[in-house]
Amino acid sequence: MPTVDDVHSALVNSELMTVPAADAEVVAWREASGEKGDDGGDKLIDWLVSKSELTEFQAAAIKAGHQGPFMLGPYRVQQRIIAGNLGSVYRAVHVELDQPVSLKVFPSDLKNDPERLTRMQREARASVELDHPNILRTFQIGSVGDIYYLAFQDLLGETLQQRLIRDGAMEPAEAARLLRDAAAALGHIHEKGFVHRDVRPANMWITPGGVLKLMEFGGVSAAVEGLEEDVTSSDTVIGNIDYMAPEQAADAHAADHRSDIYSLGCTAYHCLAGEKPFREKNPIRLAMKHATELPPALKEWIPGVPEKLSGAVESMLAKHPAERVQS
Repeated sequence: MPTVDDVHSALVNSELMTVPAADAEVVAWREASGEKGDDGGDKLIDWLVSKSELTEFQAAAIKAGHQGPFMLGPYRVQQRIIAGNLGSVYRAVHVELDQPVSLKVFPSDLKNDPERLTRMQREARASVELDHPNILRTFQIGSVGDIYYLAFQDLLGETLQQRLIRDGAMEPAEAARLLRDAAAALGHIHEKGFVHRDVRPANMWITPGGVLKLMEFGGVSAAVEGLEEDVTSSDTVIGNIDYMAPEQAADAHAADHRSDIYSLGCTAYHCLAGEKPFREKNPIRLAMKHATELPPALKEWIPGVPEKLSGAVESMLAKHPAERVQS
């Protein structure tokens, strides 16, 4: 049974975390658990798994006394990059090809949840079918035991959400350029018969060269021959309410390509204004605001936003799908 120090050493020596990051996790775990001794290594590992800081196979390896590199199929798995809808994304390397990739690892307990399992299968199918320069490119779908993974191009850069948190509102020209990339990606998705259902800054990646790539297809729905039936239950929320179209908030099955356009409008508003269209902590009241209220017009309170750009965003944010820009 590993000690807390053993776990700390494994995290660092396996290049899963830096020393400061591992220190911070141990401190946070002690505060959350009340554990003060050095005998709770297994509990620390389980806590890190619950936070998606470790995958299940990494946890099992550390508990068995192994210190990386940790392998998942042909990939050596390194540090976590971001947490996704159905699983976390890690930086990894294809050992034989020496090719850096990003690896989305799905938890093994998906097999016990038909709805989440179907969403994972749909995400995998969509990832393979979609091929566009503004969509994250998928290289491989694989599995090891009960654990499934998607390998896609190496994520270098940051999410649009990280950019907005750090820098706030963008200059209109920069925002328009990034939104053009996102719109091109959505156009391809819709042409293929898919609806993304989770368009928001956290699911848009900006490369070091400034190209935006849409990612995260865990909420995708489709009417494509051979695709698994949408088993989303009536009370399941797909997407993020801060950016969600009124019809999608009422019923995830009602979302179509125009719902994605509304979400892109919310994202555009956030980019130009530096804040979301509506600020409300209560999710029910927030959904009501999306359904019944209009945010302040950009051209009236954000200096320098061109009238045509402001008007385009207003059209995307129309309450009724038929009143929005249609493609």
